[in-house]
Amino acid sequence: MPSGKSYCPRAAGVQSLSIVDESFWLIGMALGNSNSPVCNHSPNLAQQSSDSTLNVFEGPEKKLEMHFKRSTVGKRLHTCQTADRCNSLRNLRRCDIEAILRAAACNILSVAKNEHTDAYLLSESSLFVSDTCLTLKTCGTTRLLLALPVILKLVSDKLALLVTYVQFSRVSYILPDAQLFPHDSIANEVSFLDRALNTKGRVFQAPLFSSSWWYMYSTTLAPCAGRGGKLKNTESQDEKNCETLDQKQALELYMFDLDPSAMKQFMFGDRPRMWGRDTIADGTTSLVGIDKLLLDGATIDAFNFKPCGYSMNAMHDRSYYTIHVSPEPDASYVSFETTASHRNISKLITSVVKLFKPSRFTVAIIPNPTNGCSMSGREEHQLSMMNKHMLTQSFCAAASNVFSVDERSHAIVSSFLSVENWTRPISPSSIFDELSEHEDVVKRLNTVGRAHNAHFIEDYESSPHC
Repeated sequence: MPSGKSYCPRAAGVQSLSIVDESFWLIGMALGNSNSPVCNHSPNLAQQSSDSTLNVFEGPEKKLEMHFKRSTVGKRLHTCQTADRCNSLRNLRRCDIEAILRAAACNILSVAKNEHTDAYLLSESSLFVSDTCLTLKTCGTTRLLLALPVILKLVSDKLALLVTYVQFSRVSYILPDAQLFPHDSIANEVSFLDRALNTKGRVFQAPLFSSSWWYMYSTTLAPCAGRGGKLKNTESQDEKNCETLDQKQALELYMFDLDPSAMKQFMFGDRPRMWGRDTIADGTTSLVGIDKLLLDGATIDAFNFKPCGYSMNAMHDRSYYTIHVSPEPDASYVSFETTASHRNISKLITSVVKLFKPSRFTVAIIPNPTNGCSMSGREEHQLSMMNKHMLTQSFCAAASNVFSVDERSHAIVSSFLSVENWTRPISPSSIFDELSEHEDVVKRLNTVGRAHNAHFIEDYESSPHC
């Protein structure tokens, strides 16, 4: 495996390649000569750590988000015949989507669609595709970033779209030694992204708990696609980067060490009638109360894994929800993400935490890069940005003031909160709803959690807990 900042060892006799062709060569090197195995999220194929007594599934996901804009380059139209067919990621064929996921080492379980979005439920998490935005989340030992050059190649060859913004994020892995290149270190992940995108992105880290971190790679491109999809920053800075309607601000919760009473609802054991999707998984969704977290009218696609585990995608107009549950006692983990606009975001967070009962959890609010760094006034009020002891200030403002982030790398975390050793008698609503009203909440929170500022990092190799 490559180490440090090396991208991948070059085999003797291999000539210089374009960035996309080189990336495909790297995928071949990483996967070996045999066909990529179809992986299975089912925790009965659990990963083994160096401690043979620990048998857990790597629940925390890797997430890749890509934004595109419609190109005015007329010569691209011949590949898809009409402008309408060129202007949307949703015009990629099923076999194209399968090629993307095969590179990441996962596969499709089901697909749900509405007027705006295609939502793929995967063997390891989810893929959402709208006209100009693609969001891919994968868990386990998947190799998510190996899908990036495949996406660039397909879009370059088949669509009149140009990539404008790329974001990659993850928390510390439970079993980092089990991860495969390029996910064996943050250094290799960053190097892979920079090479594939022909840029140098910004990397931020924030401490979650005493032994884990949250990382985000972010780069805004003003691209001109040449042969092979190579990107150059040559377009006018005044040109709009991408559509603003395809992706809204994202709310993400990462929850660890969950109450066994909440997790037992996702342990299906040797009951085949509980495995799979359709009415069985929908029954789990309603029985547990997950459907009550969603806006009215949301369409749900859920799956129960054998012998345990649960995944769900839901869509509401242009927004999505996705929930993934890994209930194993040794390393229980649940993720919740939505781009939906809830009237009371603190109430939603409280409902999620009450439902899954984590001992540790992190809340991240990430703005749409096309809308800049601001949140709506309602959401900003609800999260009480004034209280520096509870939540960070708007991260974009802090980043630009403290770290001199340039205007093309502005889409970073607006707020970030980690709570550790949460004592459940203290209602999570006190952490959010009462902030602006009760100063003593800060003192109370000091006994159950803490908030942190994220910061820009240059030396990935010396970063702890990678």
